[in-house]
Amino acid sequence: MFNPRNDKAKSDNEKGYEALRVLLAAEIERIRNAQKRKIDAHYDELTPPKKICYDEMFVASDKTDVVLIVEGKKLNVNKSFLSFHSDYFSTLFSANFKEGQMKEIEIKEVSYEDFGLLLSTIYPMQVFPNDETAEKLLELADRFLMPSAKHLAEHHLLNQSKLENEKMMMLGDRYGIKSILERSIRQTDSAEKMKKLKKSPEYAKLSLETVARLFERFVDIV
Repeated sequence: MFNPRNDKAKSDNEKGYEALRVLLAAEIERIRNAQKRKIDAHYDELTPPKKICYDEMFVASDKTDVVLIVEGKKLNVNKSFLSFHSDYFSTLFSANFKEGQMKEIEIKEVSYEDFGLLLSTIYPMQVFPNDETAEKLLELADRFLMPSAKHLAEHHLLNQSKLENEKMMMLGDRYGIKSILERSIRQTDSAEKMKKLKKSPEYAKLSLETVARLFERFVDIV
């Protein structure tokens, strides 16, 4: 039998549950934001000065067992530690290569400052990337097969970077960082932004696959 009081009570309960759900979702979002601010603050506190003295950071000690020479300058490192972070150096230091038996190894086609930056991302006095160094760090992390350095650059780009969306998209596309690429494509959500992207120098550097995805997105937008 139809009972308006029961229906009203049911409706009131549903409204109460919905209000509770909204409050709970808001509280979860508040906690997430608070945690992110805490992480970002910690990240900022650890960010060192821009000018780093790699001569002091990579000085010889009882823990180093090989010297890497870049542009005539020496960086003292530990083979096992570097091999753990880089498949490139793990292979280079192996018995299959003559470098594995050498005390000094020359690293070519990279500047001393850039290579020092790369190594410093895994050392105790860790150097964090910024918008000026992130792209170079990604390039070298790719070349020297150092995923930890790549992840560090990715974290910066996702959480601290002020780079334009067009630049972010190119970096995500070029270095296979799905999180950055997907976010950049999502943020290209208007015809104006699409036109801005196409006029940017980064557009010509995008892969055909990403350009095709952008075309599909443009069709959806218009």
